[in-house]
Parts: sequence; structure tokens; C-alpha cells
Amino acid sequence: MTRRDAIRQGALYIGGTVISASLASSILSGCKADPKLLWEPEALSVEQGNLLTKAVDLILPTTDTPGAVDAAVPQMIDQFLAKGIMKQEDSDRLLKGLEQMDKDAQAKHSKNFADLSDEDAFAMLQAYDEAAHGENAEKDHFFGGLKYLAVFGFGTSELGATQHLAYDQIPGNYDGCISLEEAGGVTWAM
Repeated sequence: MTRRDAIRQGALYIGGTVISASLASSILSGCKADPKLLWEPEALSVEQGNLLTKAVDLILPTTDTPGAVDAAVPQMIDQFLAKGIMKQEDSDRLLKGLEQMDKDAQAKHSKNFADLSDEDAFAMLQAYDEAAHGENAEKDHFFGGLKYLAVFGFGTSELGATQHLAYDQIPGNYDGCISLEEAGGVTWAM
């Protein structure tokens, strides 16, 4: 399965497909998240910004095409939190989830999530994905919302919309002097 196929399926089925395929692609391609945060969060702390950046980079990594970090998905999520675009309960769940990710990383690896190797972070995200979408899925698990925001943010970004999805600019080109046949052969209804 190619990365494009994984994104296409993930946009249709916000299930385990995007995570497993894109995370595997990230590990196989050797992508590394930049440890320095290159943007200034408004709602998140710098540590949470680093964590979020690493997580979305592993969910939709940069390969031969741009990934979620290239499309500024972490910044979009931060803005959603800062501007109150999300429901308060969803914001709280996401923030508690980010906190839990660091606690889990500390408990298992004695490091913050952002400092984990891609393999260790991958394993944690797989476990969260199983908890959110697996056979015994927990209702309202934070990871379902995080993954949704990553895919939504990427799909609605200029990079995601123009390089990964079918893109038809609306209203499109204006051709004022063409024959009726060139316009489709019929007159449009009003």
C-alpha cells in the first residue's frame, strides 16, 4: 500500500489504516522529527507543541510528498485550541491525552514522548490507536480525536488538498469566447 492509498483510505475510514500504513512508512523511510519547535504555540506549552509535532509527523509523515508537519497541522490544532474552535470537552480530552502521552512515555522509557525514538513512539501510537479504534475500543479515547484532527488538518491544508486529494479549483478558468460545443454542447439551466 502506498502512502497516497493510506491517506485516501484514511480520509474515508478514520480507522487504523492511516496510522499503521503511515507510521510504518515513517519508520521504513527513516524520517525524524526535528527536536526544535519552529513555531510559537498559543494554547499549548512548548513541550506540548513538540509532542504534538512528533505525533502528527508520525501519523502523516513527510515522504516523497509533504506530510502533516509540512502542512502546519500542529499549528492548526494549536489555533483550534487557542481560538475555542473545538468544543470545550474535546479540547480538555485532547490536552489530557497529550499529558497522558508524556506520562506513559516517562513510565515506559524515562523520556518525554517528543524525545522517544520513532520506533518507541510508533509502538505507543499503535497502542493508542488500538485503544481508540480496536475491538475493545474505549468510547471518547483522546487518540481518535487527535488522529481525526491530523487527517482533517492535512486534508484541508493547501498541500493536502492540492497534492493528495482530487482538486478542482472553483470557479475554475473563465473562457469567455468559446463555442457551445466546446462548453459541453448544451445550454446551462438558470
